[in-house]
Amino acid sequence: ISFGEHGYGAWSQQQLLAARAGIDCFRAASEEALRELVAELGARPVVLVDLPGGEAKGNLERVRSVAPGAGAHLLLPAESSAATFRRWLAGNSPAWDSLMLSKLDEAESPWPLIQALLDHATPVSFASRGKAIDGLHDGSDNGWLVRLAMRSLRQALDMSAAPDVKDC
Repeated sequence: ISFGEHGYGAWSQQQLLAARAGIDCFRAASEEALRELVAELGARPVVLVDLPGGEAKGNLERVRSVAPGAGAHLLLPAESSAATFRRWLAGNSPAWDSLMLSKLDEAESPWPLIQALLDHATPVSFASRGKAIDGLHDGSDNGWLVRLAMRSLRQALDMSAAPDVKDC
């Protein structure tokens, strides 16, 4: 369910992704429409409600007024900056049940992510290493993060071990 999103581009993209995944896709423009959809879809094992990022806390409160037991999972690109992680995980941001990461395959350096995980108690529930749906890591195995960090460290060390131009 797309809720609170007023841009047409996001809705079109959600429809395309849902069609590719073979799942139903709905749009709720108001809390009453969301209430009706949640009631209608309540027998399904999972109902996802996608919220725009601009007013996350307010939108999440609106969803929880309709579905009090709803979980809140933040989705961010793995290559996000330290400032982005702080903005979404600290201070006045909602209390997230988990952090979900996309674009692991594009993350050059995991250090802002590692710092965010050290600074905040929000667990990682899933991470996607690419566009394929089979490229998911669940939260039970954090080996992917260690491998990513070690690859980044190895690359940094290889660059620092390169001879200086004046030494050649």
